[in-house]
Amino acid sequence: AQYRTETFTSTKLGAKWEYAIVLPPGYDDAANAEARYPVAYLLHGYGMDPSDFSAAGALANNFVTDPALKLRPVIYV
Repeated sequence: AQYRTETFTSTKLGAKWEYAIVLPPGYDDAANAEARYPVAYLLHGYGMDPSDFSAAGALANNFVTDPALKLRPVIYV
């Protein structure tokens, strides 16, 4: 799984906000160029930051590679 941190500039709040994205295994493979993925949006609480959920998303996407589990790849934001 790939993890990265991005920022969003909110004109209403006058601030930059950071968020994390976890992409499933094989997301960038040419064979998956037309693939569609469900997206799960996770909101952290006060005192947490975006990276607090990134490990959970990366761990969940690692289970996608186990054919016995039959899990679908997911993008976590």
